[in-house]
Amino acid sequence: MEELCKSYWPPLYAFIRRRGFSPADAQDLTQGFFEDLLSRNGLQTVRPTKGRFRTFLLACPENFLNNQHDKSRTRKRGGNNSFLAIDEMEAEARYRLLPATLTDPAKILDRVWATIVIERVLQTMKARHAVNGEAAAFAALQPFLVGDAVRGDYAAVAVRLQMTEVAARKAAHDLRAEFRQFLLREIRRTVDSSADIEPEIRELFRLFAG
Repeated sequence: MEELCKSYWPPLYAFIRRRGFSPADAQDLTQGFFEDLLSRNGLQTVRPTKGRFRTFLLACPENFLNNQHDKSRTRKRGGNNSFLAIDEMEAEARYRLLPATLTDPAKILDRVWATIVIERVLQTMKARHAVNGEAAAFAALQPFLVGDAVRGDYAAVAVRLQMTEVAARKAAHDLRAEFRQFLLREIRRTVDSSADIEPEIRELFRLFAG
């Protein structure tokens, strides 16, 4: 669970920013949220039977922010060692990519969550293919996973990879199957049961497409 916290801080940062906090305060509050959660063993209450991890995260920051407002306990920047390595530029870059029309903090958390999950899977696959000497092939075929590639692009990819168009189509098909397996593994970590995996994947792509 601690690893999940470190991996999924961007949705919480975006959630807090859209609540009207400045970038500096959002960083402090994101740090403070996770430190508070772990210091009181808040993650011990998370169980597969109690719902999705992101649903849990959505409820917790609301309570935390209300408590912070009531007690005026916002951490001061640079005061303590940080639990999370928050890249200020990355955090703001992600936040600014969100549509201006998306104003509901809960929907923002979901949208950034979907992006993070897919990025994690793609990064894992990229590293795996790089180790196998297939970095160029992965880079060429990745747009067929979640990008804007269309069927006509197979010919161009085939030329780029010096293979036949049939071979390029087969390679893309295999990569999609691999992508699905990694995605299943990622989603399985955060849902109640196996029965929730497919609905969560459908929801993930709906959110990602936005």
